[in-house]
Amino acid sequence: MGGLVTRVALLGSAQGWEGFPKGKLKVSDVVTLATPHQGITDPDKYHSTQWDSMKPGSTFMDVLHAPENRLTESWAKGTDWSFAGSDEDGTVGYESAIDKGYHADHKYRYRPDADYDISHTNIRKLAPGKEKFNLRYWHSSEGKEHDTTNGWAPLETAYNALSRNGDW
Repeated sequence: MGGLVTRVALLGSAQGWEGFPKGKLKVSDVVTLATPHQGITDPDKYHSTQWDSMKPGSTFMDVLHAPENRLTESWAKGTDWSFAGSDEDGTVGYESAIDKGYHADHKYRYRPDADYDISHTNIRKLAPGKEKFNLRYWHSSEGKEHDTTNGWAPLETAYNALSRNGDW
């Protein structure tokens, strides 16, 4: 959810939406972990305003993906966008977490792994160590995917996305 808050803060400010600071916010990097960019997996699990707004096809989701609000538009330029998701996340599917079919500068998909449960909660807890993860990743500048069984832990991926300035 924090990733959606960040995305909407940048979008709403740049688009001049009421209640947001006026003008484009200068944010160099955004990394999201298990953010429901395309909605949650089980829309009927809970019923609250927040949960309902994250259902696929909700007005909120439709506004985020309107052509003028996509990450390819001028409001998002100057920010390096990195999205990470996991096949083992039962709350936010990896396709939603990486906003499959839509632009982000970097995308990380944690594949099923016999040694680690990379669930919705654990993707935000698994820090660097000696472990290696089953990871598929893309950098938009390359236009191709890479697979490794020697991948970074999710929090290491987030750290590197923020600190390497695109130097991969």
